[in-house]
Amino acid sequence: MPSCSWKSPIKAKRGVITGTDAAQEWLLPWWWSRYQETNDLPVTFCDFGMTKEARLWCQERGEVVEVNPTLSIASKDMVNDGSIPEWEGSCWYLESVWDLRKAWFKKPFALLHSRYEKAIWIDLDCEILQKIDRAFEYCSFESEIAMVRELEHLEYPRFHPKLIYNGGVIVFNHGASIIEAWVNKVIEQNHIFVSDDVALSHLIWEKKLEIVEIPPEYNWRINHIRPLKFETVILHWIGKKGKDLIKNTGGLKPAFDEWRLIHRLPR
Repeated sequence: MPSCSWKSPIKAKRGVITGTDAAQEWLLPWWWSRYQETNDLPVTFCDFGMTKEARLWCQERGEVVEVNPTLSIASKDMVNDGSIPEWEGSCWYLESVWDLRKAWFKKPFALLHSRYEKAIWIDLDCEILQKIDRAFEYCSFESEIAMVRELEHLEYPRFHPKLIYNGGVIVFNHGASIIEAWVNKVIEQNHIFVSDDVALSHLIWEKKLEIVEIPPEYNWRINHIRPLKFETVILHWIGKKGKDLIKNTGGLKPAFDEWRLIHRLPR
C-alpha cells in the first residue's frame, strides 16, 4: 500500500509544486516562461512518468522528485455503470478520462513531497500572469488548505454534497492532515470518484473540514461565465480545448503584450 506520510522536512518557507507525465510534459517550457517572468520562488517538479529529457530540463530549474505510487487505479469495468456516461461525457476532457485518471490521482501524493512550510500546487495548464505571493496568505494554521470552488457551484453553501473545489491551484501547509486523509481516500475509493479534486471535495463535505476559499482570480478557468478580470493572477486553461488554445496561441499573455504595445503601456 502507498505511504501516506510526508516525505521531506521543511527546508524553505514558501515554494511552488507542479508535476507531469510524458503525455503533458510539452507544457513545461510554456508554464515555466509564464512563472519565472513575475515569480522567483523555488519550484519542485514532480515526475509522474516524464521522459529523461524532460526530467533533465526540470533539474536545471528546480528540485525534481519522483512520484510514482504503487496505486491501483480503478479501470472502467470496476466503476459503477451509472457513473460511466457522466465521466466520459464531459465536453472539456475529450481525451480518455481513463488515461487522465492515472495522472490525476498522483497529485495528492505529490503534495506529500513538499519541502516548504507553505506551498502552492499549480497545474501545468495554468498561465501565471502576476506574482502569486498573496495566495499564501489565505492558508492559515486553522485552515491548512485553500482552494477555489468550481464556478457552477458559487451559490452552494459551504458544506454541500455537490460542491466541488478545483484542484488546479491548491495552497497548503506542510503536514496538513487533510492531505493525508485525501491520499487515503484516493487509495481506498478512487473507483467512486472521477478525479482527485472530486474526491477531495467529497472528503471536505463528509468530514466538514474547514478550508479557506481563495478568490477566483487565483484560479480563473476558461469556462468562466463571467468576464475575465484584469486582476486575474492565474488563468487555468482546462481540458483539451484549453491545451489546444495554448498550442495555437500561447495563451493570454501574447494578446496582452500586443495590447500593451499598441497602447504604448509599460510591461
